[in-house]
Amino acid sequence: MKKLALLCKTKPIGILYEAQLASVFGEHLQTVVINDDYNAYVPDRRLAEEEYDVILVTNVYSLNKSRHLIKNNPALVYLEFAFQKEPIQQLKQYPVGTETLICFNFPSSSHQAASALYDIGVRNLNLYVNYPENKNLEGKIFDLAIISGPPNYKISGIPQIFDLGPRKIALSTMLEVAVKAELLTTEIEKKLYDYRNTIAVPDDYLDYSFNHSLVHQYQFQDIANCLEHPLLILDRNGVVKNCNKAFLAITSQQKVLGRPLQELNLSSNIKRQLLSQNVMENYYIEAEDHSRGYLVSKEKLNSHTNSYIVTIKDISHIRNLEERLKRQMRKKGYITRYNFSDIKGCSKNLIATVTAAKKIAKIDKPTLILGESGTGKELFAQSIHANSSRKEFPFIGINCAALPDALLESELFGYDEGAFTGAKRGGKAGLFELADHGTLFLDEVGDIPLKTQAKLLRALEEREIMRVGGSSIISVDVRIIAATNRSLDEMMRGIDFRQDLFYRLSNLMVVIPPLRDRREDIPILVEYFISKSGLGEISIDRQVMDFLTRYPWNGNVRELRNCVEYMASVCDGYIGWEHLPMYIVYQENQANRRNELEGIDRQILHLLIQGPMGRTALANSLSATGKSVSEYRVREVLSELSKKGYLHIGRGRNGCHITEEGRNYLCTHSV
Repeated sequence: MKKLALLCKTKPIGILYEAQLASVFGEHLQTVVINDDYNAYVPDRRLAEEEYDVILVTNVYSLNKSRHLIKNNPALVYLEFAFQKEPIQQLKQYPVGTETLICFNFPSSSHQAASALYDIGVRNLNLYVNYPENKNLEGKIFDLAIISGPPNYKISGIPQIFDLGPRKIALSTMLEVAVKAELLTTEIEKKLYDYRNTIAVPDDYLDYSFNHSLVHQYQFQDIANCLEHPLLILDRNGVVKNCNKAFLAITSQQKVLGRPLQELNLSSNIKRQLLSQNVMENYYIEAEDHSRGYLVSKEKLNSHTNSYIVTIKDISHIRNLEERLKRQMRKKGYITRYNFSDIKGCSKNLIATVTAAKKIAKIDKPTLILGESGTGKELFAQSIHANSSRKEFPFIGINCAALPDALLESELFGYDEGAFTGAKRGGKAGLFELADHGTLFLDEVGDIPLKTQAKLLRALEEREIMRVGGSSIISVDVRIIAATNRSLDEMMRGIDFRQDLFYRLSNLMVVIPPLRDRREDIPILVEYFISKSGLGEISIDRQVMDFLTRYPWNGNVRELRNCVEYMASVCDGYIGWEHLPMYIVYQENQANRRNELEGIDRQILHLLIQGPMGRTALANSLSATGKSVSEYRVREVLSELSKKGYLHIGRGRNGCHITEEGRNYLCTHSV
């Protein structure tokens, strides 16, 4: 909160001005009223004990008495006052030439009142200021006396007394306080416009204020000179009220302020369009020699002024910016590397999926990609972006499962300085801001926590975000492509994923088939990955290819690619059985062993139906059928069957007995 010291003559006027300051600045500004009680004035020690951002002075003499007490070096503002609208309108109804005496408590206030009344159009009265040494008052007869509340002296001999009511702080003073206290926000500007409606000001006051006020001096030049393209302010007569350095550069003139646009060294086509049209947006205009093209915009500053803001953008400059943006995107990796041509396969379900994805790419709406791990969800996401209307803008992807919850939110939405311990100085833009006008790919969206899901939903619906620890709304234009290998239906039933977010994301959906459902694509993919290995000509054993086609590939295309890259690296121009990755060989052996054990367990249960048997008898019976099984292996199988409740292992000669569960198992599983 900023702090202001109000130095004034009397306590009532201090209370009045304090309330007016509060109506505009509210809790953003703390006002401390310090009164100068004329000759009885005792300097207020608060000026020495406290620090202030602004000192607002109603009388220069009060400041002279108090200057030595001021602790720091605050901004000084001298107060000018204004009057309410209604009394001024009534004053304007008096006959022209009405002799009028201004009767305020202090001559300085009376002089300021006379100047203020003249500025706001009260020119039908002959105004005189009432103070003892004013020789202009000798022998004068007045028709009217103007006061602002009862003065501290008696008015006699004047037939009419007109009370202007309580004085108001002038809008120019309010503006200066806002600027010097660094409080000129959008909220304060709105309150200043509302405050303006309560006081009497000239009809062209806001035009004058924009072109001459501190707001203009402090803000316009700094902001406008940061722009690369020319910018200027025109009044309704086509006179240049202000401009930036870029505009001076294209006119090759240093003195343009206050001059008509028609006189400037500027393309006649541009001048003609600006003077003939009140409003235009990105209107294409060519120079007379057709050497350059421009996009020209002209719009009214706001409904309260008669000024216009004009921007002139050189087409060649815009093209250079686009090329610079593309280079920066490539450098940062914010571009796509894949397209639909990189999706290999000839199966019907894959072709149908690609066809649908190509159509979805043209529709600028959120998209959800479903598929098991390794099916190529990011490849589809990049291909959709590369074929969309946003292809010239960034593509940024993030794995939502790879980051802790708190870090994920700050990565997506960014953070302001001081948002948390270790926050980067100046804050950091999030991925939503970096992907503006482009595509944000949220991989493993099912792992986003519920709190972040709520912020993501708002970003989708309102196209607005707020940084972590921030207080301002940031508009973003981003297409979301989300992907997951989890069942969002089950997550919604378990209240782990918001239904409203699911329906917002699933407006368009792509379902990628797993590799086991398109086995005819496996030979194509194997040959493609071998060719991409860069290891020269490599052939593959036919039986190995048949095995790869039958293999389940739980890791889908990613697992197949890793397998082929391994085999191509360890072989010597020919891939055989010995080049299969060890984990695949191990899994195959384990599967064969499981199949073998499943055959033995059913044979043992079948033998036990004939009667109880021990381990040795069971091993001999199995050997008689052609299976050589050790007693140790029989013990393993009996232990597993006992755990499942299919048999009971007896002691000694009792042997093993089949249970009712075991008989039921045999009924449903043939030997």
